Amino acid sequence: MIDCKSKLFGSNISLDFFLGDVGKRKIALYVIIPVMDSTWEGLINLFFNQMFQELYKVGAKNRAKLPHPVVFILDEFPNLGKFPDYERFLATCRGYGIGVLTIVQNITQLQERYGREQAESILGNCGTKICLGNVNETTAKYFSQLMGKTTAKVETGSSSESKGKSSSSSSSSSYSYAARNLMNEDEILTMHKDDCIIIITGKHPIKAKKAYQYLLFPNVSTLHFQGAALLILLAVFAVAFIAFLFSVAVFHADIMFLYLLSPLACVSVIADDNEYLGVWWRELLSQIVTIIAKIFLFVVALSILINENITFLNFLLLMGCCILLIKSPSVLRSMWYSTGSGRGMMGAMGGTTKLVARRFLLKR
Repeated sequence: MIDCKSKLFGSNISLDFFLGDVGKRKIALYVIIPVMDSTWEGLINLFFNQMFQELYKVGAKNRAKLPHPVVFILDEFPNLGKFPDYERFLATCRGYGIGVLTIVQNITQLQERYGREQAESILGNCGTKICLGNVNETTAKYFSQLMGKTTAKVETGSSSESKGKSSSSSSSSSYSYAARNLMNEDEILTMHKDDCIIIITGKHPIKAKKAYQYLLFPNVSTLHFQGAALLILLAVFAVAFIAFLFSVAVFHADIMFLYLLSPLACVSVIADDNEYLGVWWRELLSQIVTIIAKIFLFVVALSILINENITFLNFLLLMGCCILLIKSPSVLRSMWYSTGSGRGMMGAMGGTTKLVARRFLLKR
C-alpha cells in the first residue's frame, strides 16, 4: 500500500490505495518528477518496479489477465532509472493486458542506461516503433536499416555529335536497377517536422503525417463543460418528457370530461344562466392553449438538445423550457381566471355563444 500526501488549498490530504487497484478499476495516475534533479530517481524506479510486480500478481489470480487493461506512458524513460529485467517485462506484459509506451529522445540514451545488447532487446520487444524526427545519427541509422531497402530504376544515357561537311549526331540510353535504402540517414535527419515514420511488426514501413491533437480538437477546453452540461440536460429533459406525456394524458381526459359536461352548458344557455357556460368555456380554452404551449416548449427543447453546439444561453433556454414542461406555465391559467381582461373576454365570448346557441335551438 502506498501512502501519498499532497497539499491542496492549504490542507494535507492523505490518499491510500493499493498498486494492484490500477489493474482492477479505472484509475488515471500521474507521476511527475523533477527534470534536472535525480534525487528521487531511486524511489520512482522502486515505485514502478513494485507496480509491475503487483499487476502480475493481480493477473495471476485472474487467469493471467488483468480485470482492467493498463497502459503505461513512460515519457523520458531513461530518467526513470534502470529497471531490472525490463525486456522480459515487455515480452510478457501484453498477455496480461498491459501496454507500455517507452518514449526516449534518442536510442543512444537507451544504450547508455541499459547497454547496447539490452537496449536492442528492449527495442526488439516493441511491436510498434515511431520516429518523430529530430534524432541523432545513431537513431537515424537504426531506422534506416529497419525500414529495409527498395529497388530504384536508374537511367543512363550518352550522346555524340560530329561537325564537318556532313554533320551527324547519335544518342543512346539504357536502364538499370539498383538497390537503395527506403530512406537514407540524411533523409531521416532532414525529415520535415510534420512527418513521422511508423514501423509495425509484420507490416511495411509507413511515412505518415503527425496528428496534432490541438488541431484535431480545437475546442477541447470546452468539451468537459459541454459533456457535463449535456448529462444534466439529458436528465432534466427525460423528466420533462415524462411530465409532457402526463400532460397529454391529462389533456385528453379533461377534453373528454368537458365533452360529457357540454349538455349542462347548453342547459345553462336555455335557462339564461351564463355563469356555468363561462366556467366551461374558460376551462376548454385554457386546456387547448396550455397543451399548444407545452408542445411548442417541447419542440424548442428538443431542437436545442439535438444541436451539436451547446452554448451557455442555449443551456439556460433548454433548462427553462424543461422546467416549464414540468411545472406547467401558470401564466396561462392566470390569464383566463385572474385578470380582468380575461374575465371580460370570457363574458363576451359567453354572451356570443349564448346568442348563437339560442338561434340554433330556435331553428330546430
